Amino acid sequence: MPCLYEIGWRKRIPALILKMHESVVESCPDLRKSIWLPHFIKNFGFQFFDQFKCDLLGDLYFGFDCACRKIGEANGFWIFEIPIPQIKKQINEACHYCNGTGESKYLSDGKCLSCDGCGAEVIMDWKKIEAISASLVVFFNLILLRNEKGKESNSDFPQLILIETMLERKMHGGSLGGDYSLSLVNFLRSFAPNTEIVEMKNAMILAHRKMFGKKDKYGIYEMEAKVAYENGWLNTSCPGNACGLHPADNMGPKKGEGYKFSCHNVDTAAQQITLIAGLAALCDKYRKEVENRQ
Repeated sequence: MPCLYEIGWRKRIPALILKMHESVVESCPDLRKSIWLPHFIKNFGFQFFDQFKCDLLGDLYFGFDCACRKIGEANGFWIFEIPIPQIKKQINEACHYCNGTGESKYLSDGKCLSCDGCGAEVIMDWKKIEAISASLVVFFNLILLRNEKGKESNSDFPQLILIETMLERKMHGGSLGGDYSLSLVNFLRSFAPNTEIVEMKNAMILAHRKMFGKKDKYGIYEMEAKVAYENGWLNTSCPGNACGLHPADNMGPKKGEGYKFSCHNVDTAAQQITLIAGLAALCDKYRKEVENRQ
């Protein structure tokens, strides 16, 4: 199908890049009347998000709390940046667990597990990352609604990935899934089984470090992006309890077809956005390696 939107990744200052085709922008309904807004009001409280921007033709921002900012237009697409926010923050108070010493109470010469040895109180600020996730829920559902009505774009590019997301404060509350197009899966099939997609892994590491701070080492199953088996079977994982993406059909993708993907144990907006960062880097890799050869 012709491209309605595209996701990309920016490494220098970690951010998702969302490109909306001009046909999506021009036909966007008044999202303030959206059926999804009462859902977020119910789940997060009326005052959790400060505002909702939805006038794509008259504003530089889109989404909750200005999560997406317009930075330009090119080739019939409106380009928005979505900076990855910091979640784990130090405040000007001594750590309540180690009383500011930075030392573990139980491990000899070990760091305090609460403040990671810095001695300052550490808090988790989820508001910005949840505003991003909530904004993407609205946008992706808008695209699904548009498809149900049979509307297409006149883009010369193919749609590589269709994504569906949700956001709730409970187990599996950051779940996501969608469809990999035949074009993208054919690209994945060009890699031998057990091939790591380095660009995806690196993007997820950058996103995770921006949110939670530097981590010296990730376990082998904590941060993974790999064409694991034949026919473009893509497995992706990020920190959590077996958190990641995989083919929706447990039998795996079939030769000559695109396929649906689903998730396992994606509980938070942070895990969701980490995985989307990997998918964005995969789309960039496709554009760079496939379309530049055509």
